[in-house]
Amino acid sequence: MIIILRYKKIQPRMLLAGGAVFVCTVLPIMLYVAVNVFNWQSIDLGLFTIPRLPGEPRFKQVSIFFSEGQRLRILMDNLKRLSDILLTQQDRWIWNTITQFGEIYLFSMPLVLTGLVALILQQIKKPIQENNIMLFWLGAALLLGLVSPANVNRINIIFIPLVYLMAKGLVFILKQSRLLAGLLVVLYLVWFGLFSRAYFSTFADKIGTIFYDSLGDAIHFASENTD
Repeated sequence: MIIILRYKKIQPRMLLAGGAVFVCTVLPIMLYVAVNVFNWQSIDLGLFTIPRLPGEPRFKQVSIFFSEGQRLRILMDNLKRLSDILLTQQDRWIWNTITQFGEIYLFSMPLVLTGLVALILQQIKKPIQENNIMLFWLGAALLLGLVSPANVNRINIIFIPLVYLMAKGLVFILKQSRLLAGLLVVLYLVWFGLFSRAYFSTFADKIGTIFYDSLGDAIHFASENTD
């Protein structure tokens, strides 16, 4: 913050405004964690409440900070799980991804790495603020995957910086070879078509059995299994 003000990268008024928005966003989360960690009474301020849960909150079950012993082993397990998700682009939940496509297409990781290298080189030569934002964003997502067991839902904040790096990588390749960049664009268009076909046909049929195919069937199931 001192460096930002010293080199006038941002006006103090904008910094204060951003800080106020940050505090308003983070404070309810911090209070929720504090209430359920220290067993405080629920907070009722009229416009909003901070509840104390009757049981153990989920964040205490999954976060490494609340684990009892063997934190190093848990950290390594989380690292392996995070690496598996980044490499295979899927977790064990069928509704999070289509196996043969992944989250950002299975062939995209080399492009992501190319974009990361290009971004770092760009930051060394001529820093750009947007790149810093994405680097911090990516770091925060990776850190989140280390402190709790990763799945696609928990680390979904990682996909925006990954797509940003894919775009960086594509621009870098475009500057080296317009032909290769054009082939990659065609490849993505073809894969998008294949993905759409699978998503609205075979995957829809497969996932429908888990979430029920229609609202009427779900209501009927609930009424038959309710006392």
